[in-house]
Amino acid sequence: MDKRAPHLTGKRRSSQPRVCVLDATNLKTKLELTLPSKIEAISPAVKRIMRLLKKESCAPEHEFAVETALQEALANAILHGNRLEPGKKVHVCCACDSVQGVLIIVQDEGEGLILRRSRAHFLARESILKGGVEFS
Repeated sequence: MDKRAPHLTGKRRSSQPRVCVLDATNLKTKLELTLPSKIEAISPAVKRIMRLLKKESCAPEHEFAVETALQEALANAILHGNRLEPGKKVHVCCACDSVQGVLIIVQDEGEGLILRRSRAHFLARESILKGGVEFS
């Protein structure tokens, strides 16, 4: 029996496509990118997306937070999701809603998260908490 969370396996559900699909009804801007699983692909992708968000004035008061989260999400997808495998890609969809703000979806083609291993890792990290400060 597969112990992976169904939404984290990276496997397609028959009714759900692998690429990003967004409802464009209320979107101000939409951008889709496909990146190779290379660390060098992160910076150009982040620059391109941030340039678009700045141009469209999407969440101007949160640009640093959005840029940081985007860099981390791409790095995680490339390093941990796809494990730098050259045949795998990272798909990024970015949208700006004039009311809701920014929506960024990052999808990798990795195997997914095995919950048993993740829970054990979490419990091991939890055991080193001392007085509310985590040492790792």
